[in-house]
Amino acid sequence: MKASKALTTVLLLLVGLLMAPGVASAAKRPHRPTTTTTTTLPTTTTTQRTTTTTTTAPTTATTAATTTTTVAPGTTGQSWLVPAYQYPTDGTMWATLADTAPTTRPAYVIVNIDSGPGTTLDSNYVAAITNAEAAGWTMLGYVDTAEASASVSSVESQVETWRSLYGVQDIFLDDVTGAAANLSYYETLTGYVHSLGGSDVLNPGAPPASGYLSTNVCNGIVVMEDTLAAFESNPPPNYSGSSVQIAYIITSGPSQADLLSTLQAIKSRGGNLVYVSDQGNSYSDLPSYFAAENSYL
Repeated sequence: MKASKALTTVLLLLVGLLMAPGVASAAKRPHRPTTTTTTTLPTTTTTQRTTTTTTTAPTTATTAATTTTTVAPGTTGQSWLVPAYQYPTDGTMWATLADTAPTTRPAYVIVNIDSGPGTTLDSNYVAAITNAEAAGWTMLGYVDTAEASASVSSVESQVETWRSLYGVQDIFLDDVTGAAANLSYYETLTGYVHSLGGSDVLNPGAPPASGYLSTNVCNGIVVMEDTLAAFESNPPPNYSGSSVQIAYIITSGPSQADLLSTLQAIKSRGGNLVYVSDQGNSYSDLPSYFAAENSYL
């Protein structure tokens, strides 16, 4: 019985050891972490890094860079004053205007048929004007005042002709002296335009006498019609805060890279009607960067 009891005791101890939870767990633990760590986690981590770094992040960065370098429409808050002296069928100027909606309105196009409206209806101009107006442009009928030597009656007759032939009621008066001595002459002309419901822009092409800077005289006035070099060396006075619209026509202008800074320089001097062109003959050709300039205004 003692030997049997001792044997029984040994057997019970062995069974107890084999059934102990700690021993069983210790035998199984190494296999699960090895499989999980080596296969699953590295594979998942590598995939996430490749997707996030290679695809998503560069795409987002590229979009942000494009947004930063693109100038929003209406950046300068200025409006167009386009001298469109090209005959409608001689080139692409009028077709381009018809295909381009101006960013800021009113945006003006100066129509010059024959240093004025001419005496007979031109169907090509009818089509050109109609198409440009449909795109959002406002026409200014050109009338030459011959430095105040044209009679009041002849100028008023041309104003009426613009209305009767082409339905144009807003007028661009050119060859304005800008002299104080001629102020009453121009006030009479613009008063006539206003009486018919039209607006006007005067073009002395240089700083006028102070009396012209009144809405009783005009709605807008060109204070500089010259090259970029002239603007940079001898700009007009600063007309910021003027009650009338201040216009600049700049030819032989900047490169596209410097276009925005030029527009901003004009704006800083009160210029809110503009035409800046890199063309030498800018009255029969649009700027090469016309679309870009339109987006800035």
